[in-house]
Amino acid sequence: MHFAYVAQPERSGYKFCMIDDDTLALGSALERLHGPVAAEVFRRTAATPDGIYSLSRMLALLHLSARGPQTISQLAWAIPLSHAATSRMVDGLVQLDLVDRREDEADRRHKVVQIKIDGERQVTRFRGLAAEIYAEKVAALPATERQHLARILNIILDALPTSESAPQHPTAG
Repeated sequence: MHFAYVAQPERSGYKFCMIDDDTLALGSALERLHGPVAAEVFRRTAATPDGIYSLSRMLALLHLSARGPQTISQLAWAIPLSHAATSRMVDGLVQLDLVDRREDEADRRHKVVQIKIDGERQVTRFRGLAAEIYAEKVAALPATERQHLARILNIILDALPTSESAPQHPTAG
């Protein structure tokens, strides 16, 4: 048995709990698959002529796509970056016309960031590339094994919290 922090979406936080060896081994196997895939996704996207990709920029676009408009503070908490670094990163995304930043109507001291159509296109492109790379990694498996893996992964995905119920900034509504 091992100790780990586990997400508690219903409480927007984490709890410390025990994880059995089989569950930890599964997590390790998934990480061994995901690590090389993530590295390849970022290697391929870093070479794109638009040059928009950095981990923080992609995380921001993914977060805005899943959550909708966010204040700079909420986005900084989600990525996580400092408020100043998030603000500079958002400046770059605004210049690339991927997000829009405006004053919060409820509190003009805050800025709200919203993903634009071109930002959503980048998220779709990024996710498509990730799916292609995963497909490349499992293509050598026999068809029956790929089908079995797909069924098992769908069971896992169905058990995960949705992006709407995942932990979020304490001031988020």
